[in-house]
Amino acid sequence: LRTGAAELAARLPDADVLLVWDFTSDAVREAWPGDGPRPRWVHAASAGVDRLLCPELAASDTVLTNARGIFERPVAEYVAGLVLAFAKDLPTTLALQREHRWHHREGQQVAGSRAVVVGAGPIGREIT
Repeated sequence: LRTGAAELAARLPDADVLLVWDFTSDAVREAWPGDGPRPRWVHAASAGVDRLLCPELAASDTVLTNARGIFERPVAEYVAGLVLAFAKDLPTTLALQREHRWHHREGQQVAGSRAVVVGAGPIGREIT
């Protein structure tokens, strides 16, 4: 169910569990009931829960969980793929192929290169 804060606020008191898929939305924080019935468990299908946290949720007895631990390898592989795609100028290669133009081109060598990973949480550590 994709919903805004107003509709979510109307549904939260009847929910036992809330699965938050859209981790960019502020709807949960805006709709969270201060007192009264609320979900016993909120699960974020993301590694972080920053967008969900509000003082009322933090102070409640609702269990808040996230999907930490499942994104490290896929994101690291995605980063590795992008590094190779940029080093070898894959967009130009694909454009030339569409035009049926075959030219020898030299890409950059990745071996021996260094990278800086900022924010080395679990995902950043997997990249390194």
